[in-house]
Amino acid sequence: MSTFTECVACLQHPLDWATLASLVIVEDSDGTKYWNVQLNEREDSCNYTPGVDCISPQSLIELFASTIVEDECGLCAINILGNCDNV
Repeated sequence: MSTFTECVACLQHPLDWATLASLVIVEDSDGTKYWNVQLNEREDSCNYTPGVDCISPQSLIELFASTIVEDECGLCAINILGNCDNV
């Protein structure tokens, strides 16, 4: 379930890459930084449709921002789809 508004809606528009990237970078107790991702392993992934078409008014940065969701810990993460059909 996307919680895009909880992670990105408070940002000033226009969106910028540096701000979006900083939302999804996390740090552990040793100071090591990571990209925080939310992996969704779903079966029957062939039932998805493209998120954009040739006449879409959304820019690439807006499309990327729409993939930022809140993970189970309440942190922002990049929403990634895993294709379980090929595992």
